[in-house]
Order: sequence, then structure tokens, then C-alpha cells
Amino acid sequence: MMKFKFFLLAFPFAAYAANPGLDKKIQVALEKSIPRMACNLSAGAPGSIIASPEAEDPDYYFHWTRDSSLVAESLTRLLPFVRSTKNETRIRSFMRDYANFSIQLQNTQTPYGPGETRFHVDGSLDDSKWPRPQYDGIALRAITILDYLENDKKNLDSNTIAKFEGLAQKDLENVAKLYRTKGFDLWEYANGFHFYTRIVQRSALLKGQRYFSSESHPEWKKASDNLQVELRDHWRPEIGAISRAKRHGEITDSDGAKIEENITYDTSISLAVNHAALGAGEFGDLDKRIWATLWQQQDYFLKNFPVNAKKKLGPTIGRGAGDDYYGGNAFFFLTAAFAEHDFRTAILLGSQKGTLIADKERRSTLGHVLQGPVKAGFEFQLPNASLAEGFSREGDAFLETMLDVIPADGMMAEQMSKVDGSPVSAHDLTWSYASLLTAILKREDLARSTVDFSKLNFVCPDPKIGLPRKKSTTSKRGGNSN
Repeated sequence: MMKFKFFLLAFPFAAYAANPGLDKKIQVALEKSIPRMACNLSAGAPGSIIASPEAEDPDYYFHWTRDSSLVAESLTRLLPFVRSTKNETRIRSFMRDYANFSIQLQNTQTPYGPGETRFHVDGSLDDSKWPRPQYDGIALRAITILDYLENDKKNLDSNTIAKFEGLAQKDLENVAKLYRTKGFDLWEYANGFHFYTRIVQRSALLKGQRYFSSESHPEWKKASDNLQVELRDHWRPEIGAISRAKRHGEITDSDGAKIEENITYDTSISLAVNHAALGAGEFGDLDKRIWATLWQQQDYFLKNFPVNAKKKLGPTIGRGAGDDYYGGNAFFFLTAAFAEHDFRTAILLGSQKGTLIADKERRSTLGHVLQGPVKAGFEFQLPNASLAEGFSREGDAFLETMLDVIPADGMMAEQMSKVDGSPVSAHDLTWSYASLLTAILKREDLARSTVDFSKLNFVCPDPKIGLPRKKSTTSKRGGNSN
């Protein structure tokens, strides 16, 4: 099925064109944005992460299990770049608080158990009407905690290590028990089985098996093996994209009404492949099904968002065709996800040995990235500097698209207007900051730039930024109200 011969042998990455102009933009943006991101950390209880200070239309003044895990993951990935600086100490201190707060939430009795979506920032239960349960959050939290241990275990005492490991193990046990339980998607609209949830569940279980290799967890292996099979159900060859699986029953909304399949794919696939980080494996960065799906999405937004009218590379990215309910605008964390995937892909194309075939699933992507026609069936020998350079160039274009619309004060909203790129929806969305950061850090993994991370100030410039705000201007995150 893959038509891709691949061998895990490393080769040096040969080509990445320096982009000093973009480096300068990144430096300015991070120096303005990272302090604002810090305002949303521990704004409630120590270790809490507010999704956004907006507390009315939309009300995001909550600690989401999913969002907070992704933000903490971005700090874990930043840690190696700030060694021997004050930020190293600050991140470690915050991660300890985050683990303690997560353990408190993990042990809180809720009507939805491990599927509880969000909590008040003091750790108390949120009793508002909000779509529940969701099962991506506990998987993402396990991934984050294990990644942190792998990055910083040598700097932790035995009691702290045991606490972190216990948190991750309990989350993994719950993933293994609940992976065949329906839940809401990350858009908090559709109740059923979702590619995004399933792939991060599998990734968490695989990571857990590797980390706890000296222990026997056959239930983790069984669940991850089953998830691998079930993920394949989401590939729909008739539309050439990853979508909702047909084999596991109907999809319903929060009221139990059946959702007709009028949107066959959405851009959560870009988030899925990054957050699962399966590399060269199945449904990883080089999987042709991922490429085919992301190309359809990117092509749609290139053609249908006015703000993208003059762009050849790096368009703003929304949730999917037909997303009018939610304003139909672009999202920072989705546009950043496309950038990050490009950098991940460039790293593999420039460092691995194999043959990549321009088949029908890959040909459009290859032609777009190379900005020229690609012959059907053409075989690219890897490592391939031209391909790697093409994807890295497109990743830079996505970053420039975002950086060009961030206001001078560094504030990142949830969305960008599809007309002019101006910020819309919730302001100071923590996930937006984190997604930009992880995309930039993946660019650094590709080739070190001139960005000086030691100059970042991980201290909130004004505590008022993290306080609840009323009377925002635009729509809610998902298809349901509080």
C-alpha cells in the first residue's frame, strides 16, 4: 500500500537555505510573545494553564487537559535551548507544579472520569454544559510527561521522578482501558471515534512501552496494536483522504443527534501527525495518506481564503470546508501545524535512505513544494536535498504568514481573519503561542538558525494579561455553548 521503500539509516542533512530575514522576525516575535504566554501559566493554582484569559463569548478561562498538555510539551521541547539560563530553572519549576496539579485533577472524582475535558483554574469541577467526555487529553499528558522525563530526568530527584512516572502510568492505564469508548473530537462537536484521538492514544502507549520497558504491560501493547488497525479504517480511498471511520457506528452531536457526513476531512490531521510524532512509521510524516489529506486541505484554503489570494506557499489554514458556524477563519495553531509538519518531513527527506515514489497520493504535494510539474511514478532517491529544501522553504512560508499578522505587542489570538489576517476570537490563546514555538523549535532541529533563545524572557510582563476578561468579540471554539 505504501509504495515507499524506506530504511532507517541516517545521512547528514545536506541543504537548508539560510533565511536571516525570517530569523530576525522569529526573534522579535518570540521576545514579545513568550512573556505573554507566561502570563497564562499558574494564573490560577500553581501548575494550571488557562486556555485564554477570555471569560465571555468565548469563555476559555479554564484548564483544558488537552491544551495544557500541548503547552507543557512546548516547554519541554524548549528546555534544551535554554540550558544554563534563568528560563531553565523557571521551566523546571513550572513542570513540577504542572505535574502536581495534574495529579490533583487525575484523582478528582468527576462524572466523566478520565474523560473530563476541562477544570476551573483552581482545580474545581466545571459544571457548565460542555461536550464531554474527551479522551485525547490523557494520552497527550502521558506523552508530555514521558518526553519531559526523557529530556530532564538526570536533573530530577528520585521522589520527583516517581511522581512523574506515576502520573504517566495512570494516564496510560486509562488510555488502555478506554480507547474503545466513544468521545468528542478535539473540536468538541462530534461524538464518536476520531483519527486524532486514536493516533495520540497509540503514540502514548508506544512511548509508555519504550519508557517502562523493564515492566510488563501487555494491555498497553494489545491496545496500541488494535489502535494501529483501527486507524487504517479512517483512510478513505474513495475521497483520497483520512476521514471519519465508517465501521464504528454513527457520529452524533452533544444532543445525540446524528451528524451527516457533510465534511469528509478536516485539518486536525495536521495536528494528529505532529502530536503523535511517529516519524517514518505508519501515519508518520512520510505516509502518503497523510500527504494526500493535507494537500486537499491546503489546496482548499489556498483557493478559498481571500487572505491567501497572492500566496503560492504557506497559506493560512482553517478547520475545513463548510466551517461557517465557527466563523470559517484560519487558526494560528493549524497554520503552525502545517509548518511543523513541513520541517519534520524535511528532516526525514534529508537524513534517511530510501526511495520515494511520486504516486497519485504524493504527486500533487511534490509538485506544489517543488513549484513545478512532477512526472507520475518518478522515483526520488533519498536522502534528497532538493526535496528537503522544498519542504523547509514551505515551512518557512507558513511561519512568515503567521509572523506577518501578529501585532507589535506579540499578542496571538486563536484565529486569523480569512479576509485580512487580523486577530479574531479569543486573544492570548496559550495553544497559539505553544504551536508557534514548537514549529520554530522543529525548524531548529532541521538546522540551527541565528535565533538566540537565551534572550527570551519567560516572565509575565503584566499580571493583568492573565486575568479573566469579559465581552470578547467573536465566536466559540466548538459547535456547542457553555
